[in-house]
Amino acid sequence: MLVNIYSITLSLLSIVAGFFFLRSLIVAFRIVRYFNIDEDSRLQIRLEDEGLLSSALIQFCCFIQLGGTLLFVLAADDFSTVLAGAMCGTGSLLANAYGFPALIVKLVGIFCYGFWIVLHRIDISSPAFPLMKLKHGLLFVIFPLFLLDTSLQILYLANLTPDIVTSCCGTLFTEKGPDGFGPNLAFSATNQFLLLFGGGSLLAITSLFLYKMLSTGSANAWLLRINGTGWALYCVFGLMAIILTISSYVYAMPYHNCPFDMLKPEYYFFGYPLYFTFFGAVFCGVSSALLTWIRANEVQSMVFNYQRNSMKIAFLLSLCFMILAAAPVFFYRLGGTDIF
Repeated sequence: MLVNIYSITLSLLSIVAGFFFLRSLIVAFRIVRYFNIDEDSRLQIRLEDEGLLSSALIQFCCFIQLGGTLLFVLAADDFSTVLAGAMCGTGSLLANAYGFPALIVKLVGIFCYGFWIVLHRIDISSPAFPLMKLKHGLLFVIFPLFLLDTSLQILYLANLTPDIVTSCCGTLFTEKGPDGFGPNLAFSATNQFLLLFGGGSLLAITSLFLYKMLSTGSANAWLLRINGTGWALYCVFGLMAIILTISSYVYAMPYHNCPFDMLKPEYYFFGYPLYFTFFGAVFCGVSSALLTWIRANEVQSMVFNYQRNSMKIAFLLSLCFMILAAAPVFFYRLGGTDIF
């Protein structure tokens, strides 16, 4: 599958991102070691110029990686048309041992790359660049993640051949799935749905409450951190509920639990707004909590504004997500068919 148009595009994107990441890594080492905004030496002036350039390159690479995640999902769906036994992206990712690990690493990358972009936008709002050392230091965390992402992607594509016979979501998300995958997520459909909406409602209300507190300047950092932890846990259990409960109502088929088919045109691309609102709300909640550890006085107003706005956005996106998630269930219970 390495000569497939999706594979070639993914590989080219990884090569471009890898080249710029490596170039920025050299600059990052010097910035972490020597950067001091209080100095006025020739080295400091050079580091400021190099830091701005490398920051722009890293931001570009982060956007490439974010786009690559969506492209990887589309590629997996396209591969299902040529793999025996695969009817959707799930079957393609099950074709070898590297498919789902690659997807999981890419999903983790969404939050890491997105948070770096947030830090960068906050940093350049101040002429002192108080987060220059921090964001370049984080590159030593992001780059290993990028290497793992790229390695798993290459291994997945290299070990994918049309003569592979694979299985699909009908065998994975059931009680007889590999290693008992179904029982390991053992809630009834009703409990999953109730937990999804109970947790989402609680987090949405908490986010609105925090937005009001931030607007009056009375919010506590620990409240934001607790809220962010809740969003992180909600991300895991919310994905389980989407796959094992919501998807069945979208397709109006009890044993059809594919997380990818919702992205197809026959379901009017329902999965795109569903996943966008879900991951968007989670990212806003988690990133706001992480920013509570930023102590630079020069950007506190920007951090405060971001936290206030992100809490509002988290509330709105979670509200939209719950409406979207409830619609298939409502229409199925009302008319006994899917909404499409």
